[in-house]
Amino acid sequence: NLKVDFSTGQLHFVVPLDVWAKKDLGITSPEATGQLNLNITTSYSINKDWNLETNTRLNDYEWGQKPKVKIGGFDFSVKMLADKILNRSKTIIEEGLDTQLAQRLDLRRIVEETWSFIYKPITLSKELGIVLSILPVDISLAPLQVLDENLLIKLFLVGQGTLHLGKDLESLGTETIVLPEFRFESTENQDFIVRLSAFLDYHSLEKIAQQLLIGKVFTF
Repeated sequence: NLKVDFSTGQLHFVVPLDVWAKKDLGITSPEATGQLNLNITTSYSINKDWNLETNTRLNDYEWGQKPKVKIGGFDFSVKMLADKILNRSKTIIEEGLDTQLAQRLDLRRIVEETWSFIYKPITLSKELGIVLSILPVDISLAPLQVLDENLLIKLFLVGQGTLHLGKDLESLGTETIVLPEFRFESTENQDFIVRLSAFLDYHSLEKIAQQLLIGKVFTF
């Protein structure tokens, strides 16, 4: 159950947690079960290297099913004991959630994979030998959003596109530019502008002209 307030740079969410404990008392081994909801607030920031940094705090919790221990077929409430254990474990829970967030939301890896993917040249026409290459020059991030309980990461990319005619694919996509430092981009800037440079090899043009014209009959 995720509720997000990005204006303050915080994530507010509820984490359901099932509780199970067992204690060996020699004669018997009573088990305790319960269910609670943790109310969590995570403050986040993104450093210049595109690494997500979080600071999670456990605000409070609510028992959905109060913990009970079974002894001799009878259920006994151990809520007060469970509350003490939870309060002592507060720091462990907070650090554990920060670790999970870092592992599951590796923002730098996502950006690096996108940055590298843009370098790959695209064959538009094998027959005519037309290849499109894009050289990325800038990348930025829109404010994080939640859509249908999923975190939406929207990247803005600026690149220089070039159309090649008769170019060897292996010679393209070799130039690299260091990943720029992180910065936010306004969501108002969502224009899609394409500017292309075209490099035409004379011999390739001659070959295409031959393919298109030789043997053809034109009538007027």
